Amino acid sequence: MKRFRPLLRRYVEDTARPPEASRRVRQRLDRELGAAGSQRAALQDLGGAPPGARQRVLARVRAERRTAARPGSWRWWWIPGRHPVRPALQLVAVAALLVGALLVIPGREGPEPIRTAADADRPRTPAQRPAPLPLSADLRSADWQELALAGGVHLRFRGAGAVEGTSTAPRIAWTAGALEVEVTPGLGIDLVVETAEGSVRVVGTGFGVRRDLLGTGVDIRHGRVEVRCGEDDPRLLAADERALCTPVTAAGLLGRARALSTAGASPSVVLEAVDAGLGRADRADPTWAELQFVRVECLAALGRFDEARRAAAEYLGSGHGARRAEVEALLEPGD
Repeated sequence: MKRFRPLLRRYVEDTARPPEASRRVRQRLDRELGAAGSQRAALQDLGGAPPGARQRVLARVRAERRTAARPGSWRWWWIPGRHPVRPALQLVAVAALLVGALLVIPGREGPEPIRTAADADRPRTPAQRPAPLPLSADLRSADWQELALAGGVHLRFRGAGAVEGTSTAPRIAWTAGALEVEVTPGLGIDLVVETAEGSVRVVGTGFGVRRDLLGTGVDIRHGRVEVRCGEDDPRLLAADERALCTPVTAAGLLGRARALSTAGASPSVVLEAVDAGLGRADRADPTWAELQFVRVECLAALGRFDEARRAAAEYLGSGHGARRAEVEALLEPGD
């Protein structure tokens, strides 16, 4: 390669443009870019660049010059004095680099995309979601009432409860009665309805909650919800599906047993609620005594008289006397 260098230098010198041509090029660049042959002056005259853009361009030019100065480099003809048009080409390159830097200024963002109706069911990004607002409201009415909460939640209720939390994470403590919930999709709202028997978390859009002596019933109208009964694992329910969370306390299970009996349920179904309640009741509690009395009644109705007598004897030995006469009547011969 070394033996070709003299030939290349001679070729450049023989094909160089006359000095007058180079002078005209420099004059034109003086008029258009600033001081002739000065990259720094040219960069100062081009406004709109971010603070670091000029330094990056100048560093790039210096690196190019060092590369070109190395022996054997194909860019050796850029070295000052090697080629008469070098200042013109270099300034043009500087201007091109500066334009490229202006087009990729970091931190410059375009307009926010417009959400269409087709995007309604898609969750919004955190930047698009509305800011949470505190919520606090009492829900209490004997007749059907409607209430729109901030953030896209609509309630229809008849009964008693309370709303707490925020507009993006409402928490509804429902005590008794019927509650219907509609949630605007795509807003990322984390709504939970809590009762003594369980909780219902919004995954979709619309559902109903009914709490009475039988427990907490959930009806899914559309969308999906997550239902958790007591300590059980959550279940995901879809449209037209239902769930019932039975009471989890002794008193609640006594109320369920009474409600089932009034509704005409079979003694075996009532007995299931009674046995579950006895498993949660304290023997000294009057609730235990009432559950035990109902158990005696159910066993007698099912014809399981030996079990009924043992249950009656257990009641009489507990010291509770509110139902004593009725229990003794169940133990009379012939029953």
